[in-house]
Amino acid sequence: MQIHFRLTIMKNRYIFFMGLVFSLIVMFFIAGNSEGKDINAISMYYVVFLIPVIVLSLLNVVFLMLISFIKKRSIQLLASFFPMSICIILCQFKALTIPVIDGNLVFLALTGAIALGITNVIWAMNIYSRR
Repeated sequence: MQIHFRLTIMKNRYIFFMGLVFSLIVMFFIAGNSEGKDINAISMYYVVFLIPVIVLSLLNVVFLMLISFIKKRSIQLLASFFPMSICIILCQFKALTIPVIDGNLVFLALTGAIALGITNVIWAMNIYSRR
């Protein structure tokens, strides 16, 4: 039982780091596209959005941990796209400014939709490959 628990924790760590790395890569490309490839402006995006991206990746891991307790794999697959769906809905707004960090939540939602979508697809492929 203890070995299974350790493997589960390690898998969640991998999911967190995959989500974080994908988020940082996607953030670089989206910020570069919106700021005209200015590296100083791109680095400011990292300053402003690094902690929210980490929190978003952690929330995704917690959500995937919770839905891993569901027995039916088809429901797990559908539920794994729920975080990405929330991010896509938030992307539809024009501007959602967070005054504390002086950042736009739409940028974070777009980054999260792409990065968490890739991470959750990899997680879902891992679930279906364990048959």
